Amino acid sequence: MPAVSEHCFCALPLADFNLTLPVMMGEFLLLMVFLDKFWFGPVGKVLDERDQSLRGKLALVKDNGSEVGANADADERGRCTRCLPARPGRAGGCW
Repeated sequence: MPAVSEHCFCALPLADFNLTLPVMMGEFLLLMVFLDKFWFGPVGKVLDERDQSLRGKLALVKDNGSEVGANADADERGRCTRCLPARPGRAGGCW
């Protein structure tokens, strides 16, 4: 058996770049294209549709605020004209 000191480890490269590196790069690129086309694309589309729907509903609610306020004012004025007169021991006005 040869002694350990007889082996020369100087000739061994630090990394062996053979055909494995280009194959792994190709697999990574194919996986990236596949995931973008079949996973992230459809999920992004669903999220965009949901966002658009929510923004539309929010815009309707914001536009509806002035109408609700006007209806509340009109209703309040309508009640005040129909209120019963003040009774003894009770203040007049709306219930």
